[in-house]
Amino acid sequence: MKAKNEPCPYSRQLFSTSLLNSQENSEDIEGLVENIIHNAQIEVQRQNERSSKRGHDSLLDDTVSEPDSNKKHRVNCLIDGINQFQRSLVETTEEEIVHSHETERNENTAGSVDSDNHKNETSIQDDYRVTFQDIDCLPKLKNETFENKALLHKKLVSNDSSVQTNDSLVYLGSKFCHYLVSFKLNELHPSLDAELLDCAVQEVLHFNNVHIWALRSNFRELLESKFPAKQFRPKVMAECFMAYVAALKIETGSDYNLLTLLTQWILKLASEKIYKLRVENLVDRSAKDSLHKLMGPMRYTTAFNGSKFISKCLNNKGEVLGHGSGYNKTDSELRSAMHALSSAACQKK
Repeated sequence: MKAKNEPCPYSRQLFSTSLLNSQENSEDIEGLVENIIHNAQIEVQRQNERSSKRGHDSLLDDTVSEPDSNKKHRVNCLIDGINQFQRSLVETTEEEIVHSHETERNENTAGSVDSDNHKNETSIQDDYRVTFQDIDCLPKLKNETFENKALLHKKLVSNDSSVQTNDSLVYLGSKFCHYLVSFKLNELHPSLDAELLDCAVQEVLHFNNVHIWALRSNFRELLESKFPAKQFRPKVMAECFMAYVAALKIETGSDYNLLTLLTQWILKLASEKIYKLRVENLVDRSAKDSLHKLMGPMRYTTAFNGSKFISKCLNNKGEVLGHGSGYNKTDSELRSAMHALSSAACQKK
């Protein structure tokens, strides 16, 4: 008959599994446990045999003699020690598992906090990122303070020296557009030298053209909402538009998709002037010097007709050798000199 205190196969398996999960040398501990359990089982079997001879039903019977009770006590202590050792290992393993889970939770919590911080930083960045609803509409700046700064033209602000105007943004916007248009024109006209390429870019980005782009993109409505009682001259509106472009570029940052949309938007506005540009009509900055060397001193008369400057090139006899027009007086006179150089009179000379 099986003794009550004999370890069952399930307890033995659980004991061995707990030991194997411990931090000690698994082979040494398993061998030790095998020996302890084996000796305990032998001792239990001996006690059972002795008890059966005396007519006892169990080693745990209370009527056993004193010597048998002492032996039973030793066996029970041995088995209790094994069980206690087993429980301590299981508890240790559970503590390690709980500690491991707590550590993992802490790491996940820290990771979630970092993720939330990253999301917050991203959301903060997104709050100050330009938005493109439609490529044909004026892109919207999310930072209203930055938007107001881009529109503070010196001609629109009262005589207050403490107010920071948009001069630096006008410069940055002009340079950014100059960069984009330069590459596009070089792609279309790779034979242009640096001087003519610069002339072509200035032709495309003249303030009259930029003023038209501002009107097309409803930029005037934005200016009127900020300065309802002001009148906007074409050059003032064009410079405010360039400052707004600079603000768009700054808020776009290094976002490739937004930068692509901004580039497409600017080139779409400038596409008509870019593709209709006649290279042969570009201003030759050395035309007046060349004409002077060929024909002698020249005299120029210039008038403004409301949209362009009209110039005439005359020799010392008062004869008109060439005509020219441009968005400014210098270009107008240079074009008249270019016309004079290509005229029949100049060729005969």
